[in-house]
Amino acid sequence: KMASAEAPPFEMSQLTTARVFQGTSPVISMDFHHAGEMLAIAASDKTITLFNAVEGKKRKTLRCMKYGVGIVRFTHHEKSVLISSDNANGDHDIRYLSLYDNQFLKFFRGHGGKVTAIETNPSNETFLSSSEDRTVRLWSLSGNECLGILKFNTESVYPSVAYDPTGLVFIANVSLGDENILRMYDSSKYREGPFNTAKISARNISAFLMTKFPFMEQEKIQQWSNACWINLKFSANENFILVSTNSSIIIMLDAFNGNITQVFRGHVNDKKSKMEASFSADGKFILNGSEDSKIYVWNAESGELVAKLQGHVGIVRHVLCCPRFRLMASACSNVVLWLEKSRYNPPVPQSSYF
Repeated sequence: KMASAEAPPFEMSQLTTARVFQGTSPVISMDFHHAGEMLAIAASDKTITLFNAVEGKKRKTLRCMKYGVGIVRFTHHEKSVLISSDNANGDHDIRYLSLYDNQFLKFFRGHGGKVTAIETNPSNETFLSSSEDRTVRLWSLSGNECLGILKFNTESVYPSVAYDPTGLVFIANVSLGDENILRMYDSSKYREGPFNTAKISARNISAFLMTKFPFMEQEKIQQWSNACWINLKFSANENFILVSTNSSIIIMLDAFNGNITQVFRGHVNDKKSKMEASFSADGKFILNGSEDSKIYVWNAESGELVAKLQGHVGIVRHVLCCPRFRLMASACSNVVLWLEKSRYNPPVPQSSYF
């Protein structure tokens, strides 16, 4: 069963733009707080902007000019975030930032390369980070010392990480040659090594594509089969893992054995843009941006393309469904909030609510 039992039905094909916030710099990271109201975005102009997505209001913009900002992730508190550095000074620290007064609360030092992912544990105050230094590190917000390090082959592509919805399990993937190696760890026993390892080769992906799309060109099959894996996400029911790539293909895996269960295509990613695919809140749909300024929506079970949403002016790199409320956010340089047409009441002049 693809959908979470608690999540309400969400009519993705009936979404319409409810708010558009104009921006001048590409958005490079975006995150909803788990309570659903607050949305944080990081842009390439070294700013973090906070929105109340339910009210449709921009709350504040903070500048991080000294260190820059790459990834932004909420902690359990909606007024604090973790951010990675983005500057030319070789600074790869992760910073714990108060959104209330724009003060750094802690620094997490140790990575020797650009941080590529930050994932917070949904059940406690620990978090994971991965880096171009080919390590994954475990940290706690209660201290600033690294609790543990996983080291990967220096010849591999940088690792990707993700927690499952319970926080009891996390996964780490590295791509080495034509093989993607997915390791699953018990969060409390990670020092004992992975309890399960799945190897998904380019040959496995190619075989799946040839079966599903028998008339696809061999050149395209080869290109998609060798695409670099750049992001991982668990489904809400913990049964599936969504793999974003640097090509025009998204892959879904069985979380228990690593087998390919579905692929999603149609969006445009010819420039190897870093886009992060995501599940809808009810788990029924897969969402992804595109270089043609559209948002693509697929049925998660069948792989059928069910909607193309227009509302952006540039490459859409980020699309997220709110975890608690029936709305969606997406970003190019602009940030767009989406509602179902049946639930959207256009605001009267001078009103900022929807």
